[in-house]
Amino acid sequence: MLAVLVDVQVTPGSDGDFITSSLDNATNSIMESGVSRFDVIQSDSDADNFVLVEVYNNDDAPAAHKDTEHYLAWRDGVADIMARPRQAAKYRTIFPEKESAWDVLNALEVNGENAGGDALLCVHVYVRVKEGTEDAFIAATLENARNSVQEAGISRFDVLQAEDDSTRFLLNEVYKNSDAPAAHKETQHYLTWRDTVADMMAEPRSAKKYTSIFPPDTSGWDTVVA
Repeated sequence: MLAVLVDVQVTPGSDGDFITSSLDNATNSIMESGVSRFDVIQSDSDADNFVLVEVYNNDDAPAAHKDTEHYLAWRDGVADIMARPRQAAKYRTIFPEKESAWDVLNALEVNGENAGGDALLCVHVYVRVKEGTEDAFIAATLENARNSVQEAGISRFDVLQAEDDSTRFLLNEVYKNSDAPAAHKETQHYLTWRDTVADMMAEPRSAKKYTSIFPPDTSGWDTVVA
């Protein structure tokens, strides 16, 4: 599956207008047959910065998405509030391993609707490993991710690998409350992962924090692992 992360910087004070337009676009986008997720998140450190996490179940789906009326309406509606051109990065999905676990509509059906609720904390962890250690890193990270999504405070623990550089990964960690990240770092599976991958790191890991905007229904974030 293909994940496209679109970094958006809007003009100061226009975050509300961007959210309104993006909620309408995202609501319609997840109904497209080629779209599995269309998350909208807002930076914790800069209210004018957003990331769209678009997950497609085939390589033709991004082009099909850009032909839809809702995308075209969104594109034109936000054009005047762009502070700079949007920046997109493409990744291949590593975890969850099952395609159905990415499907937001499946999550809503299985988990039941829970309209509203507190916003979630989304942490993007950027990782670059030494060349030649990619497979070992993936193996260790899959084990950590499989256990992490079982934690009570975690909704998602996605693992992505950059399309243009196999040594670069992104961990998309979505927490249900502010205490959950610290609790995660006390688990045995995290400690094992941390120690296992330590010598694979080409540079220190970095992280950015965001708040969930879409899906607004918190059950739409939960990974369906069955």
